[in-house]
Amino acid sequence: EREREREIERRAERLSRNIEKTVEASIEGALRAVEDALVHVDKRQQGYDSRQSATRIDTTFTFTADGTVDLTSFNGDITVTGWARNQARVRASTERGSLRWRFSSTRISVEADAYRGRTGETEYEVTVPEGTRVILRSMNGSLAVRGVKGGVDLHTNNGDVEVTDANGRVEMVTLSGDLTGLRIRGSVDATSLNGTVTLTDVQGGSVS
Repeated sequence: EREREREIERRAERLSRNIEKTVEASIEGALRAVEDALVHVDKRQQGYDSRQSATRIDTTFTFTADGTVDLTSFNGDITVTGWARNQARVRASTERGSLRWRFSSTRISVEADAYRGRTGETEYEVTVPEGTRVILRSMNGSLAVRGVKGGVDLHTNNGDVEVTDANGRVEMVTLSGDLTGLRIRGSVDATSLNGTVTLTDVQGGSVS
């Protein structure tokens, strides 16, 4: 009984830390939106799309298997899929605001920026070489990583989280939604405050 209480305390501490991370990211995004509304600068040279209407990204470029994908969205689903090529394909769109992005052969970073404090629905679909590390953050949206076979770090406030075919450390957190993990080779940390956690065929590491 005492061990069960300790495990509940540990899970509560992890959930509290994850909430703090998500809130900090939201505050940073809001501050950036205010700054963008007050200061008019041309950001295109730094890889920004400053259009006020809906923006889109649709591109394919060379990308290494040991690279990192880091995607952030306020409102919308994110899907990352692995394939056996040394290329990355990024397709993303937002209904309002703009998409801030930086691409290189080792790192992909996309973040939705608000326009006048508001954001529309965004959608990210990214395909990367197997072995890539994936980091996804969303305030309101489901996250899915399939066939990437690398480390995974996923956090959303409201939405389902799915990981299929991953190797290494896997962290899945949602405050409201279901978690699903399948064919994972490594340690798994799965936390849902209001939802089910289903892990199948997890080998080679701890499950918490």
